[in-house]
Amino acid sequence: MKQTQVIQQAVYRNDVTDSTNILDWWMEKDNVLPRLNSRILSPPSLRLDLTGASGKALVKVATLAVELSSRDLTSALMDSMHYLTKKDEGTLRPVTLDVICDLETVEGRSFMYTAIKHLKSSNNLRLGIIFNAQSLTADNTVNKAVYVALETLPAPLAKSLVTKLVKEDNIQDLIAGRKTLKDFEVNGMDMDAYTAALNAASSDFLQVHQLFVTKVLSLSPGQRGVLVNGAFIGPLAHDEVLMSEDFNLLEKVAYQQGGQKVAEAVSHIETDPSKASDLTMKASALLMSKSKADKRHKIRYAGDSYSVVKLPADGNIPAFTVEAIVDPASSVAQKLSAILMILKQIANVDIRIYLNPREKLSEIPVKSFYRYVLEPEVTFDSDGTLQVGPIAQFLDMPQKSLLTLNMDTPESWLVEAVTSPYDLDNILLEEVDRSVSAQFELEYILIEGHCYDSSTMQPPRGLQFVLGTNSTPAMVDTIVMANLGYFQLKANPGLWHLNLREGRSEEIYRIESHEHTDTPTNFSNVVIAVNSFKSRTIRLKVAKKADKVDMSLLQDEEDKTGIWDSISNTLTGSSNKKEEDKDSTLNIFSVASGHLYERFLRIMMLSVLKNTQSKVKFWFLKNYLSPTFKDFIPYMAKEYGFEYELVQYKWPRWLNQQKEKQRIIWGYKILFLDVLFPLDVKDYFC
Repeated sequence: MKQTQVIQQAVYRNDVTDSTNILDWWMEKDNVLPRLNSRILSPPSLRLDLTGASGKALVKVATLAVELSSRDLTSALMDSMHYLTKKDEGTLRPVTLDVICDLETVEGRSFMYTAIKHLKSSNNLRLGIIFNAQSLTADNTVNKAVYVALETLPAPLAKSLVTKLVKEDNIQDLIAGRKTLKDFEVNGMDMDAYTAALNAASSDFLQVHQLFVTKVLSLSPGQRGVLVNGAFIGPLAHDEVLMSEDFNLLEKVAYQQGGQKVAEAVSHIETDPSKASDLTMKASALLMSKSKADKRHKIRYAGDSYSVVKLPADGNIPAFTVEAIVDPASSVAQKLSAILMILKQIANVDIRIYLNPREKLSEIPVKSFYRYVLEPEVTFDSDGTLQVGPIAQFLDMPQKSLLTLNMDTPESWLVEAVTSPYDLDNILLEEVDRSVSAQFELEYILIEGHCYDSSTMQPPRGLQFVLGTNSTPAMVDTIVMANLGYFQLKANPGLWHLNLREGRSEEIYRIESHEHTDTPTNFSNVVIAVNSFKSRTIRLKVAKKADKVDMSLLQDEEDKTGIWDSISNTLTGSSNKKEEDKDSTLNIFSVASGHLYERFLRIMMLSVLKNTQSKVKFWFLKNYLSPTFKDFIPYMAKEYGFEYELVQYKWPRWLNQQKEKQRIIWGYKILFLDVLFPLDVKDYFC
């Protein structure tokens, strides 16, 4: 009954008459699919991110491809693909279909042959192949023959030769010796040149293709699947067969779900057919990856005269509608209001803020002034240089209240104050001649992780990791906590290598698998790319080596003491260490925040230096030191002849967050002593 109106309109337009077969008329409509296949009509297993950097040359060399991130590897491989089409008339193809298989197997050849069979009846499709060989050490004769044909021959000749190479009867004749490769020569091709290219071909392309299917698609060697405009369907079961009708369904679904409209738009901006087809594939993949909401929700209030803030848009042009419900006396409202105001500046937005306060309050819920450091656009000076900013300004502040200036940063950022002559922990504006200013700097982006022993699924407490580059493998180090197997490492944008630290950790354990990294999960080389300001949280599984199963990571030895002994010795005052040399370094850890406590800290330091003959090295928690202290300490160290080092650690996101700075500082002294110091520091006092 829902379609009655559609039929009535068709009758009115004379599209349907007494002689029309209604069933045929329905089946010919664009929105009616010719076949049902739950595998194809279900949401895809994965949609590829094709927005990475193009690196066509990199995927020719397996050792270079390994270093690429999943996104860049995907884009580079797609840019290097060669495609078959029905005819070589040079037209835009709205649908790109990549068959993933191993042509050394009967299933793989049948899979590819069926796809080519469908290709011969389609003008909207281009067909490529991604090789997923079961074995990289085998001859892979058919895989190489097809790859070289695609690389060296014109598209029409390549299609004819590939069709012959994947036809099962021909392969059986080759195996039996009844035919040779020369028997499959296509009219117009230079067989000698093709044979020479085939003999010179390496297996690097097989390694690169398998790296892609394992790292990005999570397929096992030899498994089959299909990519349609960036949507992955698979893996297919061993006995699962896709017929020519299924490929027709794949094409029609991709064509209707954006391929047609995107191709029409692309045709106006790109005239080269190959580039236009690539752009259509990438744009379709990007658009289809953005899932749309099921429906819009309209906020309905009994009245909006007194409880709704209205910021109207310009009615002369299209506008977005943004509605927000907030408790005005909350910390969330402080952040949201700033975001809405920035949004108002960068787009034509009709904003309605519905105030939803709590009825009763036992105390003032908001005890801070908040500014969001965000600008609507990047700004430049008249000479073209980037303007300094963005900045946060606090105006008309109370003069007699004691204030503290803090930064509310993302969890994975380590931010520090780098310039300010003022005590940012104790600001009394009535005692300040001019305004208080401070400059903050993003110093590190954290790499966080959780580590487990694969045999016990318990955290390997005390396991040590190092993070570095190829040239400097151990730039920073850390230790795995007992809580959730947590660890964190300081990093900056770039490519980082994570390894077990030389010594007991490397002797006993090996890295078994890893997730959310930039190398395949079964690779022992763990590479992490810090390529954005977002957090990187990885998961590691380690296992004891076969001959070290009975060894304990934290086993006590008479001639070795570790950081665990140091903590015990510090708290109890006892020590079972051997008598140390008189000139050994005395490590002293302290935490201070604010100019007053930093003054006490300097007095303590001078007192220690006066009452000991040993070398002294002071360790300070950098997170809360003032810029003044950090600038002064090098001169003090030179004057009094001591060493010092600044250490940092970010309060873990999973641990109950404290709001009072003094509680946070004491938390560092109690909870994080074993992870604050470099791992070669054995003893310290606090």
